[in-house]
Amino acid sequence: GLRLLTEALPLPEGAVYGSVSSFGIGGTNAHMLLGSAPDRVAAPECPGGGVLTVSSASRDGLRRNVARLADDLIGQREGRLAQLCWSSNKVKSSGRHRLALPARARDQAVADLRELLTDDGRFATASGVARGVSTGWLFTGQGSQYRG
Repeated sequence: GLRLLTEALPLPEGAVYGSVSSFGIGGTNAHMLLGSAPDRVAAPECPGGGVLTVSSASRDGLRRNVARLADDLIGQREGRLAQLCWSSNKVKSSGRHRLALPARARDQAVADLRELLTDDGRFATASGVARGVSTGWLFTGQGSQYRG
């Protein structure tokens, strides 16, 4: 009763479950049970703030990104600042030039970001250049990498 699908299969309304099994030639077997994604619930408003972070590959780019963030914040609802702070720290690529700004309220954050653009001393205090980080992995295995 098994058949390969050649086109999208219409699924019934409500929760749908299916399974996938894979049998490897070397003896590795994998089994997975899949289910319908739950209905999306809108994220609640998050009062408060956090730390807004901005980064760029160059100092001029950092200034440009600070200006863009200030402009973008104006269009956001007040209750979204905490989410934006979280996102600016977690969901972004980091350039070497970075800036961090504590933020408690949207309008104050916009004013502070714009002030940074006009006050070189404050901009220098709030920003910096990240040093390169090298990571090395050593898998010791059976100990043959070191004498003794």
